[in-house]
Amino acid sequence: MKGKRLRILGREYWINTELPEEYVEELAEYLNNKLKEIDESIYPLDRVVLAALNIVDELFEERKAAERSLELAGEALKLLEKENIEGKTTTLGWS
Repeated sequence: MKGKRLRILGREYWINTELPEEYVEELAEYLNNKLKEIDESIYPLDRVVLAALNIVDELFEERKAAERSLELAGEALKLLEKENIEGKTTTLGWS
């Protein structure tokens, strides 16, 4: 397992991970940017909690969007299957 030193909120952390170094750095940068969005006068631990809530909110919104996309894809597939059952031909626009 390899390690990576990260700086979050001005404090260094040593992270043991198998993830690519660039990806881990991107994660730390994203978190630091989220923390910068929150008033710096707020106690650091509270800032981290608020940033975590913001990130979880983003995650949930992305999950909802992904679920909706799957629902729409399922509906489209049902329409295509129905057209094929009824003997209609459908061109999907790719070869």
